[in-house]
Formats: sequence, structure tokens, C-alpha cells
Amino acid sequence: MEELQDYSGPLSRDLQPRVSLDAFSKDAIVRMTAEATKLYLGSEGGCYTVARKRFGEELANHMDRELWLERAAPQVVARLRKLFRIDGDDVASFLKFLQIEPLFAINLVEYELKEPKLGVVTVRRCRSLEYFERHGEEGLQKNACGMHASGLQRTARDFNPQMRVKAVTLPPRQITMGNPGRKQPPIACRWEVTIED
Repeated sequence: MEELQDYSGPLSRDLQPRVSLDAFSKDAIVRMTAEATKLYLGSEGGCYTVARKRFGEELANHMDRELWLERAAPQVVARLRKLFRIDGDDVASFLKFLQIEPLFAINLVEYELKEPKLGVVTVRRCRSLEYFERHGEEGLQKNACGMHASGLQRTARDFNPQMRVKAVTLPPRQITMGNPGRKQPPIACRWEVTIED
């Protein structure tokens, strides 16, 4: 069967669960994955918004942290590590995981392995932060970035109990778009990943 670039043609009787994606081209799968990741992020934001309206910000923050840090994150880490065979416990393995983790993958992120026990992660563009900035959502930004910091550290320890993630640069940031000589906003955040001896 020829690989499909999209599904604009007739209905195929051969597409079945678990094997249907084999019918599509790599480009089509990449597009679908990127869109699914955006939906994943958007649905999380929608759940948080509903919880905040119904129960207030404090309880919504608590629920968000429990959902992501206690329930979702361990599954995401375990499943993606198994799927992509990321078996190591070093900084390089942790960086490889971040490269494929859906919420990192939709942002513009640079990964640098400076030494075997030292890596730097620079988030140049963060969709969530840009949303918070556009809508003046300082409380949401603080909650999300705080949860992100906790999640990174927890995930690092899943790789290696001696691994540490330290924030080097965090929001809020000063957006100076339009000022002479300024062509882009500053980075969203920067993290240093180390393994302690």
C-alpha cells in the first residue's frame, strides 16, 4: 500500500487500530504528532481553567500539580523511555528524553552537553509562557513555571538519584519588542543539569 500524505482520498477499509498509522508517510505522522501535542497542552490548560473557575486558584493549582507531577509525569517518563529505548542514567540520556517529551518538543529548545555530567537546556520559545504573557496571566505563569521546575527535578531523579536540575534563568521576562536593536524576546528559561558525585 502506498504511503498516504494525508487522508483526503476515499475511505480505506484496511485502516485498523494500531496499524492504521503505518499507512501514512513520515511527514504526515510528524504533523499529526505535533498537532496532538498542541491538543495535549490545550486540554490541560482547559482543565485548569475549568477547575480555577469552579474551585478557585489555590485548589486548581493543587489539582494541577497532583495530576501532572503525581500521576501523569511518571507514566510519560516510563512510557517514552521504554518506547525510545533511553536506558541510560546520565545527563545525555535525560537530555534525549527532554527532546522527545511532548511539552518540550513543541517549543524551541536548545540542548547542550557541555561535559558528561553537565548539560544546559535553553528554552528559546515557550508556547505556554507566550500565552501567559499575551493574556496577562501572571498567576498561571508562576504556577506553571513552578510546576515545571518541580517536574524537571523529579524526572531527573527518575533517571539518576544524583542528578540535579537548577534554574539559571526564569520568567518573568522583559519583552522589549519594537525597541531599536531588539529583534526577538529574551529566552523563556534556562536550566543546568548536573550529576553530583
